[in-house]
Amino acid sequence: MSLEDTNQHYITKAYLDRFIHPDSTQAVLYPYRKGGNSCKPRGTKKLGSAINFYRQRENGVLNDNLDEARKFSETLFFASGKRTPSTLAQCVFDDDFVPVEHDRLHLAAAAAFLFCGSPVQIHNTAMHLLLLDQMDAFNRLGSAEAAKRYRELFGEQAEEKLQADRQELLKGELFVDVGRENWKQLGFTSFQMEADVIKLLLGMRLTIVNCHYKSFFLTSDNPVVRTFPTSYEKLDDEVWFPISHKRAVLWHRRSLPTKTGFGHAETRAINRRVIKFAYKFIYSPLQDGWIETACRQETHDPLFGYYGSLEQVIAQAKPAIDQNNKPCGEIVDLIAAMKSGERHDVVGV
Repeated sequence: MSLEDTNQHYITKAYLDRFIHPDSTQAVLYPYRKGGNSCKPRGTKKLGSAINFYRQRENGVLNDNLDEARKFSETLFFASGKRTPSTLAQCVFDDDFVPVEHDRLHLAAAAAFLFCGSPVQIHNTAMHLLLLDQMDAFNRLGSAEAAKRYRELFGEQAEEKLQADRQELLKGELFVDVGRENWKQLGFTSFQMEADVIKLLLGMRLTIVNCHYKSFFLTSDNPVVRTFPTSYEKLDDEVWFPISHKRAVLWHRRSLPTKTGFGHAETRAINRRVIKFAYKFIYSPLQDGWIETACRQETHDPLFGYYGSLEQVIAQAKPAIDQNNKPCGEIVDLIAAMKSGERHDVVGV
């Protein structure tokens, strides 16, 4: 029995609905293509979605189990009914809302859900796992178990064959891979990170942010933006989560109150951050010329590249630095290597 094609949201429709501006003449958002021009206004039913996006093949059979499971979570996190509004809905609509402990958990869970299901994280998870599998295969061939197995298979030529295979793994001539047609499905492993993201957010301070009264917050197809510390000494990492055209949640390590408001410059700066880390599309509550200009000029790419070979990784990765500020051999940062690799279209949207 074949499955019918379905439009599946990778950015929850109920989430996008919160960005429709009351001053808009239609119930639409205004998409802008990153690096390009604006697109025609569209309703949220067709934004942040693609045909069969979460469809998987398991044991040769297609299924939409992941999409069905996501619908359950969407109801839990984004429901806005008067009797049982979600914590996120209360945060959006109730100006007097002050989160207690379980509210903080629900907000963190909603952010983790969108973060892990976004095209950026699915893509990056696939690229990361392909590299880790290649590294694991290379390291396994250095084990005693591998040496024993090669002796059983190749006798006197075992050592020569073992070293040859390790060199081929190093050069990318021999590789471990699920096949390009399965890269996106491999990327769905990103959902296994939800608990880690929630733990990260619960370890940070939470502030509910209102935008400047003459402005609005943007969102994108990568709506939860994580920035990392600018140095090992600083704890200035943040997670920005816009939840409506006028409200957002910020996780941080600064001395900010539970609720605050951004001025015009701060609102513009945080919207630029959303544009910077978007996958392909930025969604605006209203049209504005500066957004189109900013989208055309933005060149930052949040995606990891394909590792290519372990030799390339070693050449591009950042090494550990000793007390004299000199490399001391051990690789401690693979992100630089993955950033430098060739880009492939993993998610296909």
